Amino acid sequence: MVQRPARPAPHRSEPGPRRPRSGSAHLAGCGLCLLAALLFSAPSSAATLILNEYNAVSSIDWLNGGGPLMDDDGGTAGDLTFGRVLGNGGDWFELVLTENGADLRGWKLDIHVNGSLDTTLVLSPHPLWTQLEAGTIITISEDQAEDVSYDPGSGDWTINVQANVGASGAYITAWTFPVNQEDWQLVIRDDQGATVFGPSGEGVVATGGVNSREIWRLEEDPSLFIVESSLCYDDADTRSSWGLPNVWSSGTKVQDFTSLRTGSAPTSQCNDLDLTPMAFDPDHILDVDIVVDPADWEVLRKQQRGLMETFGGACGLAPAPDPYTFFSADVTVDGTTVTGAGVRKKGFFGSLDRQKPSLKIDFGEFGSETKVYGMERLTLNNGRQDPSQLDQCLSYELFRASGLVASRCNFAHVKVNGTSLGIFMNVESIKEPFLVRNYGDSTGNLYEGTTADFLEYWIGVFEKKNNQDGSELEAVKAALEISDDAQALAALQAIIDYDKFLTFWVMDGLIGNWDGYAGNANNFWIYNNPTTGLLEFFPWSLDDVFGRDNPLT
Repeated sequence: MVQRPARPAPHRSEPGPRRPRSGSAHLAGCGLCLLAALLFSAPSSAATLILNEYNAVSSIDWLNGGGPLMDDDGGTAGDLTFGRVLGNGGDWFELVLTENGADLRGWKLDIHVNGSLDTTLVLSPHPLWTQLEAGTIITISEDQAEDVSYDPGSGDWTINVQANVGASGAYITAWTFPVNQEDWQLVIRDDQGATVFGPSGEGVVATGGVNSREIWRLEEDPSLFIVESSLCYDDADTRSSWGLPNVWSSGTKVQDFTSLRTGSAPTSQCNDLDLTPMAFDPDHILDVDIVVDPADWEVLRKQQRGLMETFGGACGLAPAPDPYTFFSADVTVDGTTVTGAGVRKKGFFGSLDRQKPSLKIDFGEFGSETKVYGMERLTLNNGRQDPSQLDQCLSYELFRASGLVASRCNFAHVKVNGTSLGIFMNVESIKEPFLVRNYGDSTGNLYEGTTADFLEYWIGVFEKKNNQDGSELEAVKAALEISDDAQALAALQAIIDYDKFLTFWVMDGLIGNWDGYAGNANNFWIYNNPTTGLLEFFPWSLDDVFGRDNPLT
């Protein structure tokens, strides 16, 4: 069994540190590193045990009504295990474990009906509840006989324990419990009484109510990213699956337990689920294995953008031509393989390297629909200008801590054709998902600034990423050309989120980012926030910070 990657830690929102820009940058940078390390160590909120399904069919009803031979729609709705039976198997609910090595002894299952606590079932001190493996299905039932033959090594991933006055009591409280359609909800607590998951069930999400002829289930692959309020929970009257993966959409969709049971990158069938926190978990190093035609790799690693190509010719009138080509490769990330992904080199000047090139991976470049951690691409920076390999991720974290939008970042171990290239920085790509996550809307105009500014012969260098307008940039240029300072400031404040811009500018100075917008009019993005109509700046390529001066001056 492959150990699951560490659970993702949520970002903290404390304000970033402030320091003067001086010759003591190395010492001050150490203080920044310590603070950022604290920011990285925020506790996890992922759930070890989640609700997967429960049976709300009453003892006098059949799933989807009808009788023993046919339901109300003329079908034979029933359970995959029990078949079509009265009461659909009785009072039962199903849990899924999302983390390896869990110890569930003493954990409590609080059952609420109509907003009030009805019953608390407690897992016993029995050794069964120790060292369980991720992907284990645990069913709690009143009527079904106990089955604890659990043996994942031979493919038996299910544990059923009976809670009833006539049960053994060896594994769980020997007491009756209700499962019904009366706003039934479950709260899972650990042995210290802390809530791990819940309340979960009817009434928590607005995806419909359960009646006495239905079940409630998770219509998504189970993972540690499932939350109680996920819209992937829904009622159903067609099929239940006691002790087995859930099935929905007329049998066309089935829960996939592969990622939980192998430690590979999870997939998602429900748009409500965000898998990206694991992709950027600072405690997890992605394993990226690239298999590419050796001849293509030779071409890829030698491609580069030079100074003459960038600043020669139509200098300042248009973005520099892109010299990089996508090549087809099979890319495996944490056990999930995308066949025919696109891989290309990236970078300019200081980050260029033929032995360890920075890379862009686009899983869909050549038509594949497979995503990794719910993402379509990876940006892998080689850290050539950062011997510590820490500056980028620390800097992005500090920008976010100051209240600004910035990429998430962690680390990846990259191999190409079996040869290790070492550790890379995995930086969140500035694409539509990034904008939706940070702004809730990706329809605003997005610009990338590489040696670009609002001057007459440099404004054309801005790369228009999702539009061909550029009117906002022209408006900034016009405001900067107003001779009266007060009028110029007022004009800028009508176009730019001025407070955030000042914070952005100060953060560049605090971390010594000489190659950002404040220091070199380079490596930054601008987005027109659709909510405010104002331009916001955010950083890019934070790999040469914390003390090194501009090598070009």
